Amino acid sequence: SRRGRRLQGYLVYHFDGENCTVDDLFTENDDARISLLAELTEVARGREVHTISVPWLASHPGKRLLQENGFLARDSSPVLVMDLMHPQRRNGDTSGEWYLSYGDWEA
Repeated sequence: SRRGRRLQGYLVYHFDGENCTVDDLFTENDDARISLLAELTEVARGREVHTISVPWLASHPGKRLLQENGFLARDSSPVLVMDLMHPQRRNGDTSGEWYLSYGDWEA
C-alpha cells in the first residue's frame, strides 16, 4: 500500500487450495490495513477461495479491526515462545507483549 511514493504498509499471504492465509500484515495506520484486507478479499474472491485466515494472537491489537471488518474468531491453538536471555535482561524479566503473525511460526 502506497500513498504517492511512500510505503504505507504491506500484506503477505499464500493460497493453499481453497484457503488463503495472511502470513504478515504491517501498516502505519488502520486505513491502510483496511485497504489491504479489502484488496486481498477481492483477489481471493477472484480465485474462488473459501476462507481467508489471519492467525494472530488473541491479544493482538489488530483483532478489533479484523472483527469490525467481518472476520470472525475461530479455534485457538497453543503457541510456545522461547526467550533467549539477553545480557540487558540479566534479572530474568521476560514481561512484555508478544505479537506473532503466521510468518513467525516454525513448523
